[in-house]
Amino acid sequence: MQGHRIVPVTLKSLKSSKTQRNTAGTLAIIAAQGTICDFDSWRLKAIATNRKIRADMEQPFAPPLASSSSLESKDADKSMRHSAVVRLTHWINMLALFALIISGTAILMAHPRLYWGETGGFGSPALIELPLPLNLDQSGWGRSLHFLSAWICVLNGIVYVVLGLISRHFKTNMALKYTVLQRLTYSSVVFVFLPLMILSGLAMSPAVTALDPIVEVFGGYQSSRTIHFFVTNLLVLFVIVHVTMVYRSGFLNRTRAMITGTMAAKEKL
Repeated sequence: MQGHRIVPVTLKSLKSSKTQRNTAGTLAIIAAQGTICDFDSWRLKAIATNRKIRADMEQPFAPPLASSSSLESKDADKSMRHSAVVRLTHWINMLALFALIISGTAILMAHPRLYWGETGGFGSPALIELPLPLNLDQSGWGRSLHFLSAWICVLNGIVYVVLGLISRHFKTNMALKYTVLQRLTYSSVVFVFLPLMILSGLAMSPAVTALDPIVEVFGGYQSSRTIHFFVTNLLVLFVIVHVTMVYRSGFLNRTRAMITGTMAAKEKL
């Protein structure tokens, strides 16, 4: 026929065509197997990652491994319970407060009655009559020691508060070492009761009231004396509870921590 070309089919061309088809099929199978292998590899990696994530979630608070030197430094930091400033001001304040209590008792025994207002005496009605013996022989040395101890307490308290604010002792160290109730109690003692005791004591001093009528804030001389008495008793109650808690938590170890700044290994937190 015209317009069409007849190509003769030979045995050689048939074999060549069959070989090409087999080669293409083999390549397709290899490509498919490679895709399957890639998918299996990805699936195994995903399973391993998922298992690792689950293991990490089961121990979210596990600390990272550290070298022996870093562990020793952390133990050294934990052993330092109190700074030198805190320890020094603590013992000075303890001695000053003890002297204030002894001398204040001697002063109170010279007139064991409490009043309210500006004036009060043996001939006037008392707000409270204290069950103490009348003793007029102890007020001399008592007033001198009381005055000296009061100013030591004031200066020591100023140093403690100023350095505590600079070093962030009240915000950082107390938050790490004490409970909420302990922090509230200590803060009340430092910033409320001790200043109130000092101010009410100054309001009873004629030399101070001559310069500044602070006595008017408390409602009079006798009112200042009564407030001074009750605030002092609250501080004494705090000291008793404080010593009791120290005894219950390990008196020798806690006392050593306040002297040397460190605690025994079994008590370290």
